[in-house]
Amino acid sequence: MDTAIAAIRDVVGRVQDAQRREAVDDFVALFRHDAVWTTGHGKRLTGRDEIGEFTRKVLPGAMRGTTVTYELVDVLFIRPDVAAARVRQTTVSPDGAAEGSPVYVMALEDGRWLLTACQNTPVVS
Repeated sequence: MDTAIAAIRDVVGRVQDAQRREAVDDFVALFRHDAVWTTGHGKRLTGRDEIGEFTRKVLPGAMRGTTVTYELVDVLFIRPDVAAARVRQTTVSPDGAAEGSPVYVMALEDGRWLLTACQNTPVVS
């Protein structure tokens, strides 16, 4: 399990890196082809193509003056090849700081953990 947790932590780090660099293709490549992603505003996206289309509209320019960090909080293994990862997301922008609490359900496929069903939830004070 330690190896799996390290690999899942690596995916979370790659999400952070792709967001910081506004690297849409790197971000989208982290998803399974039929993934479901619900944005922090409740928009449901289905499949890598739709996730990519949305991300290409919202990510470029979004990180200007902003820093985001993603920290793996814990992992629940549903099966050895399926895990739910809880993440702490902190965004600091000129407007202030905000926290998110994403949940990433991930599946191990061909030796890679891929984002499969994700919910990006803002934390409200």
